[in-house]
Amino acid sequence: MLRCLTDKIDDIDDEACKKEVYYYEKMEVSNYNNDILLAEACRTDVEKFCNNIEAGEGRVHKCLRDNRKKLSDTCRKEELLLEEKEADSIELNVSLLKSCKAERQLFCDAVQPGQARVFRCLAENMNDADFGSNCKYQVINKLQRRQANWKLDPPLRKACRSDVLTYCAAEDSAISEDGLVYKCMIKNFEMLSEGCAKEVGRAVHMAFFVWQPDAIITVDCDDDINRLCLAERPNMASRAGAVGTCLATLVSNCRRGWGYR
Repeated sequence: MLRCLTDKIDDIDDEACKKEVYYYEKMEVSNYNNDILLAEACRTDVEKFCNNIEAGEGRVHKCLRDNRKKLSDTCRKEELLLEEKEADSIELNVSLLKSCKAERQLFCDAVQPGQARVFRCLAENMNDADFGSNCKYQVINKLQRRQANWKLDPPLRKACRSDVLTYCAAEDSAISEDGLVYKCMIKNFEMLSEGCAKEVGRAVHMAFFVWQPDAIITVDCDDDINRLCLAERPNMASRAGAVGTCLATLVSNCRRGWGYR
């Protein structure tokens, strides 16, 4: 019943009930033992990979995710479900909440949590000189992680649900960590609904903003990036947004050269 309520928390009208369910979710992300279904599904995996990790502050969850490719199917599925919940609100993301406390107060104090609004605010401000390196690392890590699974991007998840059912149902049913749904949506971009296309475009933009070699969404551009952007300025790769700006400039110059308006 608790799983049902947490899955449908946005549909709960009673504020007292919603508050209690939210409190339970915070307990889940902090200590894996508080999520009975996940604890049961991951019991063997915890003993195998995280036996020396003290429960609390999300430490066991982090250990399990660091060993994601080695987990049993049932445990990996439960961890992914919890990760989807965490993506909705910074209040449920233990590492981000801790590392970005100062940045949240400085840049996003007026932003209400939910639908990844605070996370988007942090991502939009992470190149500011007053943005700390620990928080920046966490934000970039989360943006890279999103490329593996479209459901970890709440605004995109909401805007593209029907489009995924229409064009990418097979890829979604594979429960892949290889970005299959993203690749499918990019392939069918011209047929996507306006709202979904906007979110996919934003996701691709952010993927180039935090470019890293062999990243799921941008890997097809790696050779061009190395040849056209990094050959003469290799340190560009260490600055968020620099590679994306380089590519955008090249495309813009190409269009002007061919007479496009």
